[in-house]
Amino acid sequence: MSHTSIAQHLTHVQERHGHLSHEEMKTLAEVLGVPPHRVQEVASCFPSFRIEQPAPMIQAQVCRDLSCHVRNGGQMLARLEKLLTDKGYSKDQLEVNGVSCLGRCDRAPILRIRCKTGPEGYHEFNFTGRTPEQAVEMVRQAVDNFGLPEPDFDENFKQSIERPWKIDIYAGPAGGVAGAEPLKPYSAIKKFVREFPSSDMLPRKPGGEYDIAEIPLLNELKSSNLLGMGGAGMPAFRKWSDVLNAQGSPKYIVCNADESEPATFKDRELMLRTPHLLVEGMVLAGLLTDATNGYVYIRHEYEEQIERMKEEIARAVELRMCGKDILGTNRSFQLEVFTSPGGYICGEQSALIEAMEDRRAEPRPRPPELMTNGLRDKPTIVNNVETYSWVPLIAMYGGKGYASLGRPNFKGARFFSISGDLAKNGVYEVPIGITLGEVIKAAGGMRDKLPLKCMAPSGPSGGFLPARLAGWGDKFRKKLARMNDKTDPDEKAIMERFVAQHLSKGEPDVMLEDLPLDLIFWRNNNLMLGAGFVVYADTPANADITGMALNATEFFRNESCGKCIPCRLGTDQLAQLGTQLQNKQWSSAEAEQKSELIKTLARVMENTSICGLGAVAFNPMTTLLEHFPKEVQAHVRK
Repeated sequence: MSHTSIAQHLTHVQERHGHLSHEEMKTLAEVLGVPPHRVQEVASCFPSFRIEQPAPMIQAQVCRDLSCHVRNGGQMLARLEKLLTDKGYSKDQLEVNGVSCLGRCDRAPILRIRCKTGPEGYHEFNFTGRTPEQAVEMVRQAVDNFGLPEPDFDENFKQSIERPWKIDIYAGPAGGVAGAEPLKPYSAIKKFVREFPSSDMLPRKPGGEYDIAEIPLLNELKSSNLLGMGGAGMPAFRKWSDVLNAQGSPKYIVCNADESEPATFKDRELMLRTPHLLVEGMVLAGLLTDATNGYVYIRHEYEEQIERMKEEIARAVELRMCGKDILGTNRSFQLEVFTSPGGYICGEQSALIEAMEDRRAEPRPRPPELMTNGLRDKPTIVNNVETYSWVPLIAMYGGKGYASLGRPNFKGARFFSISGDLAKNGVYEVPIGITLGEVIKAAGGMRDKLPLKCMAPSGPSGGFLPARLAGWGDKFRKKLARMNDKTDPDEKAIMERFVAQHLSKGEPDVMLEDLPLDLIFWRNNNLMLGAGFVVYADTPANADITGMALNATEFFRNESCGKCIPCRLGTDQLAQLGTQLQNKQWSSAEAEQKSELIKTLARVMENTSICGLGAVAFNPMTTLLEHFPKEVQAHVRK
């Protein structure tokens, strides 16, 4: 049964009136039959809600994070704030704000304008890649003349990137998969239903537990080595088999399409270009685990993606691939879109579940895990868009078919969101094991053929890495020397090949562009690789790494939910220390002490924070200290 949450009701109220008045929230509480404080606690949690703040005619929001920061987003914000002052606009006419990532990093900087479009209420429009001067003129015209130019729609953004993607087995042969043939949509569901027309037919062991080895789809997931593509990297097989054997019903399938990590936008394109794959992957998860309902949790800034997913779900229901009586089997799986009111913390899967349950979006302590106690305290699979979208290919061509898409000794393919100083920013489907240098080349190379300076390998979460990892040659050689017969053969072969190709002559340093883009390889070498990364050219504009580190640290401070003390206070203290360094307030006598304080904060936050946000929020500052000592010293008073 469909359930509209408090947060979604509040969103509808704000769309009509522009803000949330206490009277409206009181009325909503009466309609929903909940105490007023329940509505208030949800409304106060999400930054997108305006409580008792009537909306201006025009609200201009400028993204201030990573890619937009390096592409003059800060200048745009400053120029718009100056326009507000110079023109003397009232608070009813114009409001200017800096906001967290808006998910269009490939077209930075991003200006989002919110205005009343008529009796139906307020709407938001995106304008991408504008100069600060263009943004000022656009906003001035909007306030003075009540008009906006045509907004920039994601649908109209054409990337110069090879398509069809291999992930889409319905757009043609899945490239690289032996024997692949074009298929009709939703073939994977048809195949599964032919094998198991009833959930009672899934094989069990004598003790009653499901026999995983006898269920083809799970076996193919296991052999594929498909990992969670949202960043955590847990094998999909493990989550799905855990939920299958978990006690309790109903069970739920949830897609985390929040994607609020700065520099990450690949799921935006997958939902827009291949929504059928996400629907099919979620339906397969539902049929396998006998789940009753599924939810695609999408950030509210993805308006086009929300509509596209609703349309595809409706199409799947019409084709009897979803909803009631799937393909005449009497099996049902209801799927719907859940629109998130926003907030980076909702990307943490337990916080996302809390938001869906009409509570504040704050992470849960673990255990228990979501696979046993998830949505409504029932067994729940939570994967992201890309993970579900690879499942149809695996179901039709097997785990080995997916694994064969990777480079030698690597398994599979994946998508990266790439932005920054590249000729062609965008979303790239690549074989796992491809090097950073090869991806940069595929993206047309560095902008204006400039040299690479550094990289943010996981949005702000991974901090910053220089083009040359000084002294890391010995680290890699020693790691190889420690490998033995108990080491995974693929892992050992990968390291042997890397050392032979790049470090055979005793090179002291490791070049960033030589690293294979594989989550496990990076983790094994104490590095962090996410779903999106930003590359920075060696230019005067990018010379100030301390400013980049401070910008990324401020993001974590702004987006901390505040539930746990280590993260709430730690991110604020890190931002203060970063501000002091940026403003050259560290003396040479206290620089070492300040640096040690940052490292101490990092250790405390990593070991005591409830969720992954607090466990990585220090990375921008610690990687600054580790890899960019000259830049740090340049900001220290002599």
